[in-house]
Amino acid sequence: IEIKSEDDILHLSNSELPTFGHVLKPADSERFLSFLTAPYIRIPLILDFFANGDPGRLSALKSKALQLIVDAALFEPGRWRSADFTDIVREIPVIDPEKLQSLLATPLGNMYNEIAKSPDVLTSCITKMLARALDMDVGKYSRKTTSGPLILYICRLAVRVEGFMKFALRECSIIGKPRPRGLESFDNVKIEAAMKKIRGMLDKQAFPVLEYWIDPSRCQDVDIACLVHSHLLYLFRNYTYSELDKHALSVLLSSQVYLMINHRFSNQAYDDLQDMTDPTKPPPSIQISQSEIFDVIQKQRYEILKYMRLHPDAANEAMEAVVRIATGTGTRTT
Repeated sequence: IEIKSEDDILHLSNSELPTFGHVLKPADSERFLSFLTAPYIRIPLILDFFANGDPGRLSALKSKALQLIVDAALFEPGRWRSADFTDIVREIPVIDPEKLQSLLATPLGNMYNEIAKSPDVLTSCITKMLARALDMDVGKYSRKTTSGPLILYICRLAVRVEGFMKFALRECSIIGKPRPRGLESFDNVKIEAAMKKIRGMLDKQAFPVLEYWIDPSRCQDVDIACLVHSHLLYLFRNYTYSELDKHALSVLLSSQVYLMINHRFSNQAYDDLQDMTDPTKPPPSIQISQSEIFDVIQKQRYEILKYMRLHPDAANEAMEAVVRIATGTGTRTT
């Protein structure tokens, strides 16, 4: 079935609407697909769809099929607008699809455009989705429950959005340097406050949940431990040197060592995003492409070494924690 507009979706019967492995009702599926056909405002519509209303919608994000669609809708940059493009919307609706795509193009991508021009819905939905997902925690990760795959996905989503915000804030805070094209209306104060809220939830609420899952007295499954350690590492993806402390150092080192010892990395760059026949199951393995894991490790390597040289006592404590966690003889603190 070829879908070009919302009208095409409205004419689909219930049997023709995808349910993504029976995680969305036909009515919700129709609404979700309609949002995908809406250019430019797609990001806030999709986030609001999962953040508000029926809790079953948020639970549906345990599905790998939905995760990949939402990631594509949020993070694919879309068509690029050159500096010499001066055309504007002169009539509504714009009938020519090619002209419509050109008019809705952005200089830096759709996510940066959303952050600069309408960040309120984006930030409020991310924090609400994270809070609601963490409320579903059952105290352990299980592939058969909704909470585990859902919490890990929302953590990844929050970290990625935080990364976009952090880069934009840094580029718009350099005194004497003009703002990048497309970020002229960027609100530094509002975005900085939103970033602190998201980071606070990740550090104070999400991190303890993930850490509890892999306590050696409760978790004896190495595959699950690798999955959670990859996400603990990912939580600190956006840390800069000024934000590093003993706790962050311990997590970055221990999770990296644990993965290198226990996880089998493949020579296929995106093996963890391979397709599966059952869309209701979460992505296989550690649910993060190994290229992203290596990117975090390489990005933080110099900062970690610098911190360890300047703070030898903290480095010693972190390395002791690495030994305990890698050998399964204790937790991060004891």
